[in-house]
Amino acid sequence: MLMVWHAAPARAEPLYDRPVYNPETNSYFELVKVVPGYSIRGRDVPAVTWHKASSLAHARVYKGARGRLAVIRSRAASDFLRQTFKPDVPAWIGLRYWCEFNKLQWVTGEIHPRTEFANWDRIWRHDGGERGGKRAPECSNTLRFWPVNTWSARDGFRWNANGTNKEFGAFFIEYPTGEE
Repeated sequence: MLMVWHAAPARAEPLYDRPVYNPETNSYFELVKVVPGYSIRGRDVPAVTWHKASSLAHARVYKGARGRLAVIRSRAASDFLRQTFKPDVPAWIGLRYWCEFNKLQWVTGEIHPRTEFANWDRIWRHDGGERGGKRAPECSNTLRFWPVNTWSARDGFRWNANGTNKEFGAFFIEYPTGEE
């Protein structure tokens, strides 16, 4: 009797801390794995809030370009990040939902039009409505905006918004070079 063994598909390993050029956006992107020392939950926890991730991104420079949390304006850019870096944990990106204005804004200051590319997870609504029993984020004077993350590649790489004290173990940096 002939026995045939099928090897399980190789699990793709995430690519951390190595900038990769995306010609579509004329930017380098990097998935940064957070090291302990920045968490509000204790110095041994490898996680950061959106505010801290934004600050850490801005402090980095690659090939003369200052970093920022990543701006993802197209399906192609989103696919590039998912396929290139294969994040295995949720990661912060450079988008936030301003409660008071019911607007999405990139770290560049640009408002994200509702008609442009968006990759929202189906459980989150940013228009004040309700879907599947899930409500839009609660806004208050103490919670002025909701920072946005991507889920891991395994979990669909969709966008989700969280409270400002939520922490994740990774964030995407974009180094906009303007190279052609």
